[in-house]
Amino acid sequence: MGQAGYDHIIGGMSVTDPTSMRVHGVDGLRVVDASAVPYLTNGNIHAPVMVLAEKASDLILGETPLPPATVEFHRHRRHRAQEG
Repeated sequence: MGQAGYDHIIGGMSVTDPTSMRVHGVDGLRVVDASAVPYLTNGNIHAPVMVLAEKASDLILGETPLPPATVEFHRHRRHRAQEG
């Protein structure tokens, strides 16, 4: 986990394209695993790996991603007051 960016690193050279999960120089091969996550998670890696797998399956199937959504989330009133 936590390799540089979304690239698998072998001897300092990127071997995958982070936008398609394709292996450079090998037709028809993609790599999807936890080493593609750009940062260390602070908990169980199951959910982030599942998200990565879902994203990769959308790329492979040519599915159009959903547009980003701005969603409100709960903040304790003490934290809302600190934000202004």
